[in-house]
Amino acid sequence: MSSTFGGLEMGKSALNAFRLGMQTVGHNISNMGTEGYSRQRVNYVTATPMDLPGVGQVGQGMHVSDIERIRDEFLDFQFRDTQTALGYWEKVSQLYDSIQNYISEPNSSGIRNAMNTFFTDLQTLQQSPEDTSTRRSLVESARSLGDMLSALTDNFQTYNKSVNMEIQSSVADINRMLYDIAALNKEIAQAEALDQTANDLRDSRDLILDKLSKMIDITYNEPLESKDGVPGEFFVTLNGRAIVQGTHVRELKAHAFMWDNQVYYDVQVAENEFDIVSNPAVADVLATGPEGNYLLSVDRIANGVEWTTGGGDAHCMEVRAAVTSSFKGGKILTSDSKDIPYKLSFRVLDSDSKPSILTIKIDKASGGGWDLRAELDGKPEITTTIDSNGNTVTTVVKQNVTELTIDNLADFINDKASSFTINGVAQDPVNLKVTADTTNNTLTFVPNDSINGNSPVEITDYSGMLGNLTEIKSEIGVQMRSRVNSIDEALNISGSFRIQVGTQGTRVTSKIFTDNPSENLDKGFVLNGLNAGTIGEKHTFRIGVAGDQVDITASWNDSTKAWTLSSDLGNSTTYNETVDVNEIATFITDTITRSKTTGDNPEFSKLRVVAGPSTNPKTQFYIESSDNHLISISDVEGALAEHLGMVNDNPVITIDVESSDSLATIRNKINEKYQ
Repeated sequence: MSSTFGGLEMGKSALNAFRLGMQTVGHNISNMGTEGYSRQRVNYVTATPMDLPGVGQVGQGMHVSDIERIRDEFLDFQFRDTQTALGYWEKVSQLYDSIQNYISEPNSSGIRNAMNTFFTDLQTLQQSPEDTSTRRSLVESARSLGDMLSALTDNFQTYNKSVNMEIQSSVADINRMLYDIAALNKEIAQAEALDQTANDLRDSRDLILDKLSKMIDITYNEPLESKDGVPGEFFVTLNGRAIVQGTHVRELKAHAFMWDNQVYYDVQVAENEFDIVSNPAVADVLATGPEGNYLLSVDRIANGVEWTTGGGDAHCMEVRAAVTSSFKGGKILTSDSKDIPYKLSFRVLDSDSKPSILTIKIDKASGGGWDLRAELDGKPEITTTIDSNGNTVTTVVKQNVTELTIDNLADFINDKASSFTINGVAQDPVNLKVTADTTNNTLTFVPNDSINGNSPVEITDYSGMLGNLTEIKSEIGVQMRSRVNSIDEALNISGSFRIQVGTQGTRVTSKIFTDNPSENLDKGFVLNGLNAGTIGEKHTFRIGVAGDQVDITASWNDSTKAWTLSSDLGNSTTYNETVDVNEIATFITDTITRSKTTGDNPEFSKLRVVAGPSTNPKTQFYIESSDNHLISISDVEGALAEHLGMVNDNPVITIDVESSDSLATIRNKINEKYQ
């Protein structure tokens, strides 16, 4: 039976519904000028009728089902997609407008007018070269043109700095938006979990998405409910990489790098950086946001070392002996020479026909002159002494010369080739002999007959210090490095090489090493000689950062039942038949310290290794760059980096080189692999 107050309750319900409708209308009117606001509508539904026996269903009036935003999601997608293209072209237009303002053309007092005046005065001088006023006029027009060009250069450099500042500012703005979206995701989820509408919160999030889509090419996904009814998370992605996942944010970072002596910024996702070259879609992403105009020129191969063509790369040539260019007065480097690192390497066979590399490094000394030092197979010549406190002091052997001449360079190389000591142990002589010709002021490099006169010598001049190496006839076979003159010239070499493109970010973290009964490894242990170490087992992985790369090797000695970790910087440590996480992290740290001592690999020396947790045993470690340079780790031999969970997952391609291939051909082969 219906209640006596049923009619009154029905009227009350209707009045509340209409009151809510009027309140919503007022809300719409008051927000007519609010950016990002979506008009809202109250939806009314008929209340569930009441069943009366003998009568049937009796109506119970109406009530509000929900308050709906009048917004088309399809139009949102289309709008934001168009926003990305609009943002790009607006930024391009802004850049061109700025450049045009600096050039100030066409203009009656611009560069074009100054150049016309200069050439007019030059022609006038040709007609009247003896006229003093004509000469003075040409000098003034030349000075005026020079001042304009100098001012233009200064303006462009200033604009370059302002563009860099704008990129950094934009990255900061984007990160703020990402955190705002994450905060709104939390509020929306909390409200809708209680069956409350979150229209205004959704408007705020959509407004941020509108602005964000004009800066970077984002995609986003509304959360879907799982089978058990639990709602999912709201995602925002950039090139397939999640930058917002529910309440979690991955920031963008602006990594500084040098190009043609200028600083530029490479914008990437922190802890999850882009594959710069191997994924062509990245270029599309970078091109479609406004910052893309600055980022399209960024392409990096693994550890930052670039591949170049056009005379920069050496190739092998079979010759009989190698003779340098003639040096004026026999002087190779003087106090006026360019202050850059100079490096020579000689690959030879020793008396046992084993390959060996003698490297000569020359740097400008802080106290004047030039410091010469040598390395044999990557290991520097060092001396060890005990100081007054009983501490062991390791010093790299150097020789200082006021000027580098053909005589003292030949003497230094011959001395190191015949006598080289590492940690007090004399090494086998190097099959190399250098002769200084004081008449022609040249150097000649040949194998040393007394050691292994029939073996080749391969010479690499990394900085072009020796000039052109010329072939001469001799009965002794010498192989030298020579520069090609054109990118289309055949290299006359054959073989293959591998390229791995991409990076793992500025920090690379190992996997967590828990108990592993299948490999007889306890918690925190990485290597076990009982089942992993076999005779001759050897693993080498390479750490690349900026322009540096260092190889770390783990080798098993079956006779001593022990692992030895070593690096190509010359340090090594022997462990037991098991090696744990902390020992590997400590050895890499020791290698970084050694690079600081030798002065080589300056970017590698800025790496930092941290093992955790704070209590023992350590189960994980990471390597990071203190300068935010990109890091790449790859296996050279074996699979230790993969076992550590730190290997670069980017694809490795193999380039086969034939003797008829030129640098241009190899360049095309590389590009073809990445199409």
